[in-house]
Amino acid sequence: MENFWNFLRPLSEVVDKFLGPIVLIGLVISIIIFAIAIKAYFKTKSRKLLFIAVAFLLFMVKWVIQAVDIFVSPGLFFGIPAQSVAEILIMLFILLAVFKK
Repeated sequence: MENFWNFLRPLSEVVDKFLGPIVLIGLVISIIIFAIAIKAYFKTKSRKLLFIAVAFLLFMVKWVIQAVDIFVSPGLFFGIPAQSVAEILIMLFILLAVFKK
């Protein structure tokens, strides 16, 4: 079972080489999507859009923390457990938006 994922190693190595640009692209995209979502919320005042805007705000904060972690610190404080908690919160806000009347 150990060798099952070996076919992904070359892809992982390429991604590791471009980690900085990938994080910056993710940050820029998250800022743009949050701006669109918050603008839509202020236009409609829909609580569903508020939950979506908060979810995208959390995405933006997550990408900011990832960027700081990679470019300022040696990439040690925002590991997989912390990212998982952020992603669970994001999914919860999206779920609230889906089920909000």
